[in-house]
Amino acid sequence: MLLGPGGQEIWSGHAAAGPGTPTASAPAPTAAPESPAAGGSADAAALDAARVQAEAADPVTAVRGLAGMRDAAFSTGDLDLLAAVNAPGSSAAAADGRIADQMAVSAQRLAGFATLLSDVAPEGQQTATQALVRLTSSTSGYRTIDADGKVLAEGPPGPARPLRLVLVSVDGHWMISDILPGG
Repeated sequence: MLLGPGGQEIWSGHAAAGPGTPTASAPAPTAAPESPAAGGSADAAALDAARVQAEAADPVTAVRGLAGMRDAAFSTGDLDLLAAVNAPGSSAAAADGRIADQMAVSAQRLAGFATLLSDVAPEGQQTATQALVRLTSSTSGYRTIDADGKVLAEGPPGPARPLRLVLVSVDGHWMISDILPGG
């Protein structure tokens, strides 16, 4: 379990279980940039690649991109990225919103935060407006950094957890609506 500022659990299962995501083959870590200022072309390229994946019509591919964008939001402190990840008004948006609100007030970021995805696969019937993706999610270790770059805390890697992500189509793009325990 990954704890954010104030001790809330972060999507190693979102609100239900924490951050994390999946595929039908080997684990694929999504790495996020360390900081917006340190950025660099590799970090920008990784975020651009995540954005492209998030736009995919295939929900499994989209989940990987959404996880990468979410990782970038928390690791860089660019919390506006979450608006492209979670469906408006959803439980996923509310859970990330609580974490983002605390981070924004204290100008903190989670340096090194990354969601590690494995066993990502569709589950059940997909429609044009809703899909269910099962996966195993874990998180990397990270450091909570304040606005001055001071390390406030260190978080350990989160254990692997089976999850099911409910995706909904919003304006033709997959977004996370809910995170359910896997089984």
